Amino acid sequence: MTKRTAEHATFVIDRVFAAAPGRVFNAFADEKAKARWFGGPKEWDQGERSMDFRVGGREVNRGGPAGGPQHSFEALYWDIVPNERIVYSYEMHLDDRKISVSLATIEMKPEGSGTRLVVTEQGVFLDGYDDNSSREHGTRQLIETLGRSLEEDGGDDQHAVVLHRIVDLPPAELFKAWSDPERLKNWWGPNGFTNTFHEYDLRPGGAWRFVMHGPDGQNYPNESVFVDVDEPKRIVFDHLNGHIFRMTFALTDLGGQTDLEMRMSFPTKEDCDAIRAFVTEKNGEVLDRLEAEMASAG
Repeated sequence: MTKRTAEHATFVIDRVFAAAPGRVFNAFADEKAKARWFGGPKEWDQGERSMDFRVGGREVNRGGPAGGPQHSFEALYWDIVPNERIVYSYEMHLDDRKISVSLATIEMKPEGSGTRLVVTEQGVFLDGYDDNSSREHGTRQLIETLGRSLEEDGGDDQHAVVLHRIVDLPPAELFKAWSDPERLKNWWGPNGFTNTFHEYDLRPGGAWRFVMHGPDGQNYPNESVFVDVDEPKRIVFDHLNGHIFRMTFALTDLGGQTDLEMRMSFPTKEDCDAIRAFVTEKNGEVLDRLEAEMASAG
């Protein structure tokens, strides 16, 4: 007769990756990207694999050595904040035996140009088939495989469109182009575009909602959230509709001038390559309009 036991435990894994948060998030959110690192050893037979990445969606991953037993991961997503947080519960089975039930929280925070990933798991291990130290060891191996996958996928510059401009203003003055929404709406967007702002809350977690009006008469709604605001050095926001990207403006003091870097980072190299030429031209126009706005303000 099986001895019934329930061991409760928690572990935390803290890891820094060179990749930007959008790329790390995509490694969890995209089924093909996740398949490159999340699973059993290479020699295992892969069974059913499915993923419905949304709140209320489920994920299943089954596999095991030839001859068994089959290991089954069955998850339910409870909370998803793009590029910041994923919360899911999951059960592990060995054949028809349920061996654990866990709650996993994945947090992604900017760390310089990279990402600090914090994985917290709270689990109950049933009837002695698994334990916390073994689960932590296995999860650490997965996180290391994730790191190799991100490195093999290419550096962040392959996922980003990056422009530099030397502006004849110190960072404190140039930063006003973002801190004053009345000024920002005058220059934001390529040539010929105008803007109607509905919400602009320049702080970490603050929303930016507006409509861009194109010279062709089309309206383009935009929704973003600010991730980092460090006056007068840096502004980072995530664009959440249409094309998904992270925009970073970095202002480096050159003694009366500013080295302005505009970095538009996409979840995958493919996403970036699809519009790289177009975005490079249009972002250049944005920086031209920024300089013109600051010059007109005196």
